[in-house]
Amino acid sequence: MKSAGDFCSSATQKKMFYFDSRMGICQPFMYNGCGGNTNRFDSRQQCLDTCKSVSGSARPSANGSPWVLADKCHAEKFLIPNGKYTECRAELDCPEQHDCVNGVCCPQRKLVCSLPEDNGDFADGIDDKPRYHFNTGLNICMRFSYYGINGNFNNFPTFKDCMAFCGPLRQ
Repeated sequence: MKSAGDFCSSATQKKMFYFDSRMGICQPFMYNGCGGNTNRFDSRQQCLDTCKSVSGSARPSANGSPWVLADKCHAEKFLIPNGKYTECRAELDCPEQHDCVNGVCCPQRKLVCSLPEDNGDFADGIDDKPRYHFNTGLNICMRFSYYGINGNFNNFPTFKDCMAFCGPLRQ
């Protein structure tokens, strides 16, 4: 379990890592500078080195990117979280704000572009990547760091792809 600690006058927030025993991986968090617990490491590698030996095993490394372009949705701009499509046979099989296209549920543009920025979670063997998300408040795409797994559909490889899909002229 992580503990962000307490705020104290002489310390500033710092990015640190904790071992998520449920997921079996090391995750980032912002440490407040004082107190907290011992599940706190300066680097992801230090966390992995310490906790692999304690837990007996670490989560298997991911092979390549767990995200795939939404090519089945005829929208090769945004990414499908963890490469998992939901299969369908009709519109009624899909969640709200999704359409059944080529046998898979595809999120509608309005849904994709309205989702908040989501950094996802760290995955062993995958470095964080610069990505772009559409910020509805500012009506523009903004850069963020994507950690490798999970997250949401509002995750584009380039600024140009993000603006082409979500930009003001497309609304």
